[in-house]
Amino acid sequence: MAEIYKRREQQPSVRDSAPSPKAGVNPAEAATLIGFALSQLSARNAHHEFEHLCRELTRRRICPNILPATGPVSGGGDQGADFESFKVGKTVNCSYLHSTFFSRSVSEKWLFACSLEANYKKKIAEDLQAAKSFGEPVTRLVFFHHLPIKVSARNKLKKEARERYSLDLEVFDGQAISQMLADRETSWIAKRYLSLPSEFVIDSGAVSPTWFSEVLAKDYDHERPTSADFFELKDAVRYATWRPEYHSDLAELLKKMQAFRNHAFKEIQRKVIYETFVASLRGLRTTAGLEGALREYFSGIDSLLDPTEIEDGAVLIGYALAANGDGLLNVPLVELRTWHAQLTKRSKQLMDQSSSSARKCSCLFVMGYLAFNRYLTASVEALEDVQLAFRDGAESALKPWLELVDCAEKAPLFPIERLARLVNDFLVPQEEIRGLEQMVRKMDALCHKRSGEEVIAEHHRQRAAALLRVGQNLRALDELHAAHMGAFKGGQGLEAAVTCWHLSSLYAEMGLHFAAKYYGLAATFASLKLPDERLPKFAYGGCAEAASADHACGGSLMYFMTAHLFAALASEYSMGGSDDTRNADWARMTFYALILSKGSGLIFDRLQRLMTTEILPRLGLYGMYEEATPMLEEFFSNIPDATALAEKAISEGVAPPFSDVGGWRRVAWRQLGTDWHIKWETDYETERQAEALAAYLQIMLADFANTELSIIPGEVFIELKVHEGKLGIKDGPDNDRVSRTIYLPRPREQSTVDPPSTAESVALILLRTISALSAEEFQSRCESRLSAGLRDRLSVYRPSELLFTEFYSQEMYAELYNVARQSFVEMPSYVIQTWAGLDGPQSTHAQYDKGVSLNLVRNRYKNIAPLIRYTLPRLLTDAEFRQLLLKMKSEGWKDWHLLMAIAGIRFNYHLNSDPANRELFDRKNHEALMHLHSKPELESDPAIPISEFSEDALRRSLTLSQLSTLRGMGLVVLQETPNLKGVEKLLRRFHYWDDDVPHSDPFEIN
Repeated sequence: MAEIYKRREQQPSVRDSAPSPKAGVNPAEAATLIGFALSQLSARNAHHEFEHLCRELTRRRICPNILPATGPVSGGGDQGADFESFKVGKTVNCSYLHSTFFSRSVSEKWLFACSLEANYKKKIAEDLQAAKSFGEPVTRLVFFHHLPIKVSARNKLKKEARERYSLDLEVFDGQAISQMLADRETSWIAKRYLSLPSEFVIDSGAVSPTWFSEVLAKDYDHERPTSADFFELKDAVRYATWRPEYHSDLAELLKKMQAFRNHAFKEIQRKVIYETFVASLRGLRTTAGLEGALREYFSGIDSLLDPTEIEDGAVLIGYALAANGDGLLNVPLVELRTWHAQLTKRSKQLMDQSSSSARKCSCLFVMGYLAFNRYLTASVEALEDVQLAFRDGAESALKPWLELVDCAEKAPLFPIERLARLVNDFLVPQEEIRGLEQMVRKMDALCHKRSGEEVIAEHHRQRAAALLRVGQNLRALDELHAAHMGAFKGGQGLEAAVTCWHLSSLYAEMGLHFAAKYYGLAATFASLKLPDERLPKFAYGGCAEAASADHACGGSLMYFMTAHLFAALASEYSMGGSDDTRNADWARMTFYALILSKGSGLIFDRLQRLMTTEILPRLGLYGMYEEATPMLEEFFSNIPDATALAEKAISEGVAPPFSDVGGWRRVAWRQLGTDWHIKWETDYETERQAEALAAYLQIMLADFANTELSIIPGEVFIELKVHEGKLGIKDGPDNDRVSRTIYLPRPREQSTVDPPSTAESVALILLRTISALSAEEFQSRCESRLSAGLRDRLSVYRPSELLFTEFYSQEMYAELYNVARQSFVEMPSYVIQTWAGLDGPQSTHAQYDKGVSLNLVRNRYKNIAPLIRYTLPRLLTDAEFRQLLLKMKSEGWKDWHLLMAIAGIRFNYHLNSDPANRELFDRKNHEALMHLHSKPELESDPAIPISEFSEDALRRSLTLSQLSTLRGMGLVVLQETPNLKGVEKLLRRFHYWDDDVPHSDPFEIN
């Protein structure tokens, strides 16, 4: 299951291929498309096509012994029936006969009627009356109608047929016909007689279906090629085109397809050109020799009458333009542009001629698609220009598509999901497309109105998959969370649990392993507790993600506890998902268990004995451990001690294993430009709350990654303790980092922890600690995110603390950690490098205003000069000081930086040397201190020794002044001992080291 969401870090060029409506559809999607095509038959006055379709469908799904009616309908030649059954002889058992014709034939006389009339009740009554008056006894009337008919209405009609006419009545409405045609064996009928796009292909779930081999071996009659044969061959060509392992069969299949080049049905002739070109381009990467056929295909654009024909042309021109851009098509771009323009013009003509809402929807879909792929006609080379053209095309497409969504309100059978798939797959991954948010919102609203919460959850999953393919993890994370909530609220237990599993996998990919573990255990909990009998077989998946998270963040002993849970679940329930997923999860669980068991010997001999004699046998892995001993010995041949083991892990991007031995556990990761370090004593209760805090913190910080919190970046060191009192937080004095000791209350016996938990509250407090926003602004932004879904993300089924209690026994925890505490090894700290997008805003601050900034600089030059008007000349008489100024300027210091540093030293000197001034400071008389700070220097003021203005003193003075600079911008520093390095980094986002104004040189040195 987890393999659904594969990522690609780099976004491919939009010229790699032409974006097109989804080719492969599942049976449900196929039925929707067919149902819409059926609904359009009456507008086209296509009774004959409908009759042919029903007759072919009857032969293959109802009974084969039928004959078409004869004679004109107006003259009563068909006696009220479009076709009828005929009698067959008795069957004879013959071992050499394999036909099912006789076994599927009906012996009674059945009449079949097909109607596109809106008043189907009247038509059925007329047909029943005709059947009653038929020349021979009739037992059953089978009635086909192209539109849906309510079940209650069908049942009432059947009852009336029996009571009034003594006939059995079967009614196949548009929905029933659609479902019968949504099958690979019968879909050719729909393709032949309905207006379906060429991209319509029903997915084949088999890896190597037998039908494909049969088609490959089959010879087709060049003299009398049939429609059924063509569509069978077309499916095989499509199957091979999209699967590289079958590309070697394409040439032979395309050769067979040319037998239909002169088919009597013109549309099949066109489809031969279409399929040959697409397969040659996508499967064989060549279009040599197809230029003439392509010109033939586009020569009749002005005569196209159906929107699906325009859609085929739009898709094909997209492929042709992409091939031209890649140098694979020898047709001038100007000629391709002409065809594109003609298709666009023709689609607008059909739109103007449309009288029904449904047909207008079809035209608007094609018009939008043509506007969308117009970017391929742009003669540009640079990727930036191509992407700009792509965005322009997408924005042009949104106008007709928005109109389509409005129009579809009046066309309930229009398959809006086709548009949703196109938008979700191709437009959503692009950024800065104007109108896209409105499009998605309206499209989802319509789909929700038609199909409920379930389809909206599927839309979120589609968007997440598309975003992951281009590496937009945060947007994908939002979509997956929305999908999870949608599935949960819609009562889709399986989809909700599996999406939770996917969220765990995504958090792990981003390096947020505690968040990954929480969601992994939540998926396991849901699989075991939600009322859906399909769920337990997927419980192992979330557990595997949780175990991998334990390993990645250095919690090796916790890994064995989670692996024990995995083994128990895999043993009790059959494992769902694909073979690849099951095998991959077992493989990684086994690999980590064997490696860690062997590596535990480098930590503590007693710990290794515990692993090999107790833990591995419980996992059923001891025999495998013995068999793998030679491999393990080779693996550890260059890892002689714990230090080398740690270095090996760090080189692979994970925390050193066994970072939870010796009585303490240490974890660290990077988020919002800050390195978060947490350590705690390894006892069950502290572990339970510490893992919850780390998980909530990672989830919360990921949610705020695109929110401006004015973070003071740096390092945060947290030590967690559980005690009998209330929640307490102690500030550790340190100007280089934030240091906190957090005292978590030990819960009372028999109590439960309900959200918001203590750990969740602490996570919010820690975030507030490193934010320079005012209290009101911080609260406002937090409430905004919490109401937007963060609150739901922090509590999935059950709080993290309770999931820990649910799945981990105190007995096994004590068994492992009582031994591990005796080790004297302390593994080195390692900050897990998370996905770069989690650093939060790093560029110019949103509040920065260059004009305001320059005005502040101008005022500094003006206001500082009087404060040092005697000190500065004295300093400039010193040659060493002048050299120091030159050095600082070479490092990027502006003149106003130097002036502020000098003024700061002078102020602090007088503050500390004069007892009266010092008393003002001790009494925190801010008003008097501000007056003292702004007081101009007098000639009579005591001269300050030049030695006070050393390089270290200048640097320290400017650093301290940055606190007041930050406050002057309306920001605050809540830390009692401020993280001065972090303050300086935050000021860089306000161009603190860049901005200056023209001014006279206050130093007059070169």
